[in-house]
Amino acid sequence: MKKTSIALIILMLSTGAAARVNNGPYIAVRSGVAGVSTETSGYADSKQTDTDFLYSFAIGARARQVRIEAEFSSSSKVKYMSASYLKQRYMLQLYYDVPLNSVIRPYLNVGAGANYTDVSIDRSSGDTQDDGTSFAWNAGAGLSVSVSQAINFDIGYRYVDGGKKAFFDLPKIHMTSHEGYVGVRYTF
Repeated sequence: MKKTSIALIILMLSTGAAARVNNGPYIAVRSGVAGVSTETSGYADSKQTDTDFLYSFAIGARARQVRIEAEFSSSSKVKYMSASYLKQRYMLQLYYDVPLNSVIRPYLNVGAGANYTDVSIDRSSGDTQDDGTSFAWNAGAGLSVSVSQAINFDIGYRYVDGGKKAFFDLPKIHMTSHEGYVGVRYTF
């Protein structure tokens, strides 16, 4: 049984017909988990980490080994000290699919855009809200599995630097995250 399974996997990975992927426009949906680090400048021991759930939607286009897409992502609220943060990102992503004649292909990606943060803070005078936008960038890698010429499943990792932003009368807060995600792409 093991030999048969191994033989099927090798056959699948070496089959060029199943490895063809359509070029053209696509949509993508992703979901994942992020380890978020929040650090306030000027405060000793102010770094805190939390787990965040995220989802994203993207539209893009693929030409040969290069994909470019516009991505919107949002996350659950992250608690930090007496505040909670809701983040949304608007990114332009660039992907490079390593040209292998296989149903499984590695890829690299980089992106840049805006990180919008909505902050709620619990003060003695009552809840207060503030929001702001900062420059964000990311870099990552992953694997893409071709199910058909039009459908691909992705599993990936990316480091995201959400930039620095001051809220209320507090020093600047710097948010970074390590994200793991799974997703599906449909090429038209």
